[in-house]
Amino acid sequence: MPGEAFQRSYDLYVKDGTGFRFRSKDRGVTLTDWRLGWTADGKPDGAPLQNIAQVRLLCGGDWRNPLNQCQISFADGHLLTLHDGTEYGSVDEARTPVYAEFVRALHARLAAAPAGTIKFIQGYPETNFYLVAAAAGLLGLIAVGGPIGLWIVTGQLQALLLLIGGAALCWPLYKMMQNNAPRRYDPRQLPAELLE
Repeated sequence: MPGEAFQRSYDLYVKDGTGFRFRSKDRGVTLTDWRLGWTADGKPDGAPLQNIAQVRLLCGGDWRNPLNQCQISFADGHLLTLHDGTEYGSVDEARTPVYAEFVRALHARLAAAPAGTIKFIQGYPETNFYLVAAAAGLLGLIAVGGPIGLWIVTGQLQALLLLIGGAALCWPLYKMMQNNAPRRYDPRQLPAELLE
């Protein structure tokens, strides 16, 4: 549209639709005051911002260095995912500030939408969260509870070294789970832990 106040392109990898892809081939998203544009299978695509029904911010992958993701769901059910990683989905620290800038700019435009028209959700979907939390709890029981039990039974200090190692393994996973607990957020107050 002529006379737009804002138009910016961001060098982020884009996953158009659902399903697993080993490699993201599509890259680049453009945001204006009224529209979001991207490339899907090498072809330009896009949608008006008013068609956005939900935005979900989350992080995942390697819990020691998680990949930040912004999932945008449109009213027609279409899903677009942008992240701060490489084409293969590993974290690219040079892209993280670009990702954070995009997320802030998108939310600045969406915050003006009438209340309740767009859902802003932080973290995993609830079912996924509880499954991952159960697996993390089991890992914590093995990695922390096991060495404690070994120390109680044997009295050897080497068991405490295992405890320290187990705690060091579980702490980043705990932080990732804490950041991805499902909850709503205000588009004017973004969850900073998912933009780092």
